[in-house]
Amino acid sequence: MESDAVHVPILDVLPAEIVGDSVDVLVTIPGGSSYEIVIPAMVSANLVYGATVTNTVYVYHVSGDTSASVVFQVVAWMRVYLALIQRTL
Repeated sequence: MESDAVHVPILDVLPAEIVGDSVDVLVTIPGGSSYEIVIPAMVSANLVYGATVTNTVYVYHVSGDTSASVVFQVVAWMRVYLALIQRTL
């Protein structure tokens, strides 16, 4: 049986290109399980298409510190225009 990870600090300071609340929490993670945090956020309105954004989360624990990153690129919304066909009976 795996031990719980007690009082684990998790820190995710969102990059300037992202609008949302950063995370700075202290949690206990049951042994053998994972922990998920969902951060509601939006890309800043002044960010240009093609820009690359990197977000990194840091986890600190006596058994070892770690981090994980996600990288994404801002792309344009695709607009699809459908023809309107009207038929008279």
